Formats: sequence, structure tokens, C-alpha cells
Amino acid sequence: MSDFESEIAAQLHSRAESLPVDDQVRDRLLRRVRTHQRRRRAVLVSAPIAVVAVAALAAALIVPSAGHPSRLRVSAAPAVHGPQSTAVPRQPSRFSPSQNSPVLAPGGGGDLRWVDFVSPTRGWALAEVQGRMRVAHTSDGGLSWAVVGAPLPTSAGGPAPTRLVVALAGNGSGAEVADLYAYTGTGPLGTGGAPRLYVSLDRGSSWQAVEFPGPVLGVAPPPGPGRSTLAPRASEGSLWALIGPASRSGRTSPARLEVSTDTGRTWKTAASIPGEGSIGQLARVSQRGGFVVSKSTVSGRSTSSLLQTTDGGASWQQLVDPCGSLPDQQLSAINANALWLACGSEPAGDLQAKSVYFSSDAAQTWRQAASVGLAKAAPAGTLSRTGYIVDLAAVSAHDVWLTLGRGPVDVTTDQGRTWRPAFSLPSGTGGAEQVTFVDATHGWAVTARGLWRTSDGVQWQSLRG
Repeated sequence: MSDFESEIAAQLHSRAESLPVDDQVRDRLLRRVRTHQRRRRAVLVSAPIAVVAVAALAAALIVPSAGHPSRLRVSAAPAVHGPQSTAVPRQPSRFSPSQNSPVLAPGGGGDLRWVDFVSPTRGWALAEVQGRMRVAHTSDGGLSWAVVGAPLPTSAGGPAPTRLVVALAGNGSGAEVADLYAYTGTGPLGTGGAPRLYVSLDRGSSWQAVEFPGPVLGVAPPPGPGRSTLAPRASEGSLWALIGPASRSGRTSPARLEVSTDTGRTWKTAASIPGEGSIGQLARVSQRGGFVVSKSTVSGRSTSSLLQTTDGGASWQQLVDPCGSLPDQQLSAINANALWLACGSEPAGDLQAKSVYFSSDAAQTWRQAASVGLAKAAPAGTLSRTGYIVDLAAVSAHDVWLTLGRGPVDVTTDQGRTWRPAFSLPSGTGGAEQVTFVDATHGWAVTARGLWRTSDGVQWQSLRG
């Protein structure tokens, strides 16, 4: 209490004592003085606290999400296939798994089905956990994985998604993860595929399913900055989905490219893709450019062709395919001009004839880099006959990794002149299922026995422990 207030209280007390009234009246007056003093002190103490509380509340109402300092976070609308509609604003939140998130075995154990890394340390994976498809996250390069969000809403008995694609909210490996896309894709020789795309706009916390007439065989967000396709993909721009042909009620729908400008909420058909065969792979090299590998069967004989678009799928041009007579093909683009193409014959048991080609002029011409047949054993330093082509990952005009199911991961560092196994897998493990890189030195390989990693592009180590 201030000196002024003390002086007023003393004067009131003195006057009450000197009043010509009885003791009962005097006591009531003194009690009123003391009550007034207590109320005054309470107001003086509580006023600063109220001011601080009001300021904190106002700050909470006007400060946006920490994931993006310029916009408020809102819920996402369900995804639909049909005419384009206005996008609902969406911004990511900073990743923080709960304490109850399931943790996978070191290196993912045998649960990982597909991985997609956005930096040498940060990655996401599609994993099978207790019979359900889940998404897992790592922040230490794949050594440890924590399951996040809800299980994907797959249909009972239907094909499960086997591919996962991550898009970033902004350019650069340090940007926040925005959207996740899961789909079935294609298996060996272009088999499989389901007409459903799973979209998560809140980093795996929830999922919406988009139904298409045909199987979803590929998903490609806009490429990141720079000329290399290894740059992290951004969420801003058009999203591509490659839809394979399908037959329903006696009618056949052609393969086509679907385009979404609102991160997968709504879709619009860009154009049908020429040809009557199935579609195997989509490789996007720029905002409006990409390649598609297709396969057709005529009189029991399978052939493949290579198609290119430079206008976002509005039109397609058929290119010379050096592997036209070999149906099993995988394409990997370093940039819009430099491409590697691996192709193989119908497997004979665990063996497959293979060829690898390189183009430096956007698939206008090709140079054969390596080849191996089935007639005789392959000498050391050449492609392996064992295993069939599953995946291809190129990081330069010299360095490329070829994933072989039921076989090794073959690597060349001299433009295909010599090849060797990147690492040794125990016999009977089924080989590798995927190989992927975020730059020229940091890569991962998914196997049935867990994840392998390289940090220098040369030496590989098992993360299983």
C-alpha cells in the first residue's frame, strides 16, 4: 500500500474512534474501512496479471502456424475426381510424433515397403505394421523409424499401396513436408495397379482416397529447383498421376495423365496417352515435361515404346525406343536431357537378358552402355544375368544403380563399361526392391531384410543392426 493510502486509512480510523457513537456503531465503521483496504490491494495486484493474460490471448489468435509463418493452418477438404474446384488453403505443421507412436526395428526391419527421402537425414516410408499399411518417419538417415498418423484406408482384400511420394511446402531440402501420396504402382513387367490414390495433406495424420477408372501407376509432384531431378519435389504447382487403361462393362478406357492443381483434392484429365497397351512408368523432368514407358502385346509378343510430353500432358510424341523388343523397362532421368534406360526380356527362372542405354539429348538418340544375354554366363565386370529388373536410379552420366529382384544391386561408375554388386545380400532373401538417392552420394536400398545406406556413393552398410 502507498504512503498516501496509508495516510487516508489512518485519518478514517482516527475519525471513527472520535465519533460520539456507541461501540457497536464504531466497530461497523472500522470493519468497512478494513474491507475497503483489502479490495483496493486486490485490484492493484490483479490488474497487471489481467493485462498479461489479455496480451497472450491476442497473440495466440493472430500468430499463424509455426510450419509456415505467413498463413493460418486449416483442415483439408476431401479429394475428388472430376472438374476442378477451388483449393482449400493447407499448411503443414511441424512433425512431432506422439510418445505412443509405434517404433520399427532398427533399419525398418522387414516392415518397409518403399522409402522417399528429402535430405540425407529426413525420410518417410510406407511400412506394413500388424497387417496394416502405415507411414513411418526418420530423422537420422533411416536408422530408426517411428510410425505416424492413422493407417491407410485400404479396402479388405484389395491391392495394398506399394509406393510413397513426398512433396515439400516450398523448395529446398530444409522445407517442411506438406503432402504424402501412396499408390499401388506397377510390379515386375508392368503388372498390378489399383484404381485408388491415397492423399494425406496433414503429413500422415489422416488420409483421403481418390478413385480413378484405371490403375494408378505413377504420381509426380512438381520438381524442385535446379536442373537435377534429384532435387526435392515441391507441393506448389501441378500434380501428375499416371492412370493405366481399364475395362469396365465391356468398355475400355485408355491410359491417360490426370492433373491436379490443388495438391490432389480434385483432378482433370490432361489427355489420353497413345497406344493400346498397358503403361509401365512415369518420369517427370520439369514442370511441363515428362516421359512414359508403355507396353503392348500383339499376337502374344510384348513390345514397349517411349512417349514424351513437353506441354503438361496435353500432347504426346512417340520416340525411338532402343528396347522396343524387351518388355521389362525402367527409366531414370538425371535431368530433362540426360536419361538412363534399362530393359530386360521375359525372365527364365531367376535369369533375365538385360541391356542398359544412355541418352544425352532427351531420348532423341541412345548409346548402349551394357548388355548381357541368357546363352552363356556373364564374365566379371558385366551386368548380372541373375535377377530381373525392378528399379533404376541414376545420379550422373557415369553413376547408375540397377535393382534386381532375386539378384544383386548392380552399380556402374564409368558410364556402364564395368559393373559390380553394390553390396552382398544373404542368399534366399529375394534381392532388393528399391534403390533411391537424394544426391550423388546419399542413397538407400530397400530389401526384405531391412534398409541399406550409403553416404559416399561407394560403401554401403546395413542399418538393421
